[in-house]
Amino acid sequence: MTSNIVRSKTPVWAKVLLFTFLILVVGGIAAGGGVALGMFFGATQEREVQVIRSIELEEQVVLVRSGVTGLKPESEVSDIKGFVIPWSDRSLLLRYEFDTMVGIEGSGVSIVPTGETSFLVTIPDFILIGTDDPRFSVVNEKNGVLSFATPEIDELQLAQELLTDDVLDGHIEGLRPVLEEQARTFYTNIVSAIDPGVTLEFKFAQ
Repeated sequence: MTSNIVRSKTPVWAKVLLFTFLILVVGGIAAGGGVALGMFFGATQEREVQVIRSIELEEQVVLVRSGVTGLKPESEVSDIKGFVIPWSDRSLLLRYEFDTMVGIEGSGVSIVPTGETSFLVTIPDFILIGTDDPRFSVVNEKNGVLSFATPEIDELQLAQELLTDDVLDGHIEGLRPVLEEQARTFYTNIVSAIDPGVTLEFKFAQ
């Protein structure tokens, strides 16, 4: 005995509707993924721009204000054709004090990304930005009996000699460890305010 099973045919319009639905679903998933991916990369790029702009300062940055103090001796004597005149000597001991402001040119700082959340910050040479409140006083002065034959020591000129490039360069170099630490702290605080997850590596000019 043979049984005949009647199979109902799916209408063409139903197949078209199902096909259209599948296309919309797949397209929606792809579009959603694209939007999410775009938002991710967009946010990453925006953060990178914010970090770089926060560090690119145009003005000078004072990192350390330091007091300088010391003693500078000076002496003069008169002579006639190379022969020193006895008791014609003049000598004094000058005490000096002044404040220095040391830092960097903000425009000389560069920053480049080294990863998704890491950057390399290059710091330029440290410079003297200014001096303030200079104070000079004569601690001791001694003049020989015939010192009237010797010109008086110019205290102002002596004070100016204390501010030569060599003296100031030595002062800045002595502050280098403190300056480097202050630079790290200064720029890390700026970037952390934008994104605490960012890591900075520093390179200093020598």
